[in-house]
Amino acid sequence: MKVKNGLGFSSDLARRLLHGAHDIILALSKQLAKLISRTGAEMKRVWLYGAMAVATACGKQEYGDCDAPRDNLEIVFKDRPMTHSFCIVCNPDLDPSEYADWAIEMGASEGPDNPDDVFPCLYAYPPEGVEIDSLNQCEALICDGGAEYADMVGMGQGNVDLSTVLDN
Repeated sequence: MKVKNGLGFSSDLARRLLHGAHDIILALSKQLAKLISRTGAEMKRVWLYGAMAVATACGKQEYGDCDAPRDNLEIVFKDRPMTHSFCIVCNPDLDPSEYADWAIEMGASEGPDNPDDVFPCLYAYPPEGVEIDSLNQCEALICDGGAEYADMVGMGQGNVDLSTVLDN
């Protein structure tokens, strides 16, 4: 069952929109940088201060894992002040042919359209009305089985660096 928020979006759609917002912000920032490069030293200073503020707001990334029997799972938590944090679970032992079955087994409604376009990772969400604001909360939701899953992490996303847990 898809829950609708006050704007009329399903919670799955709202979550996907939030994940895509980062890519849009990056594209707009690049266009703004081109504009600023043409307008002088004062605007360059403003851009530099703004970029530093955005960089510090991007948050830190932390890593964890689960104990047996879920010790094959790797966890990534990225705290992003002034927006939502990311809680991600990865299974680096999977072959792409296993992604869909794993996603459904974890609780997602479907697997990826093309396993070559995603990492063996799922965005983990708390139950409605709960916020995840630490690695410990993220681990507890995933390892204890309380997380909800909707979508796999696409290779084109720019929100988190998964190379540490995927050995890429």
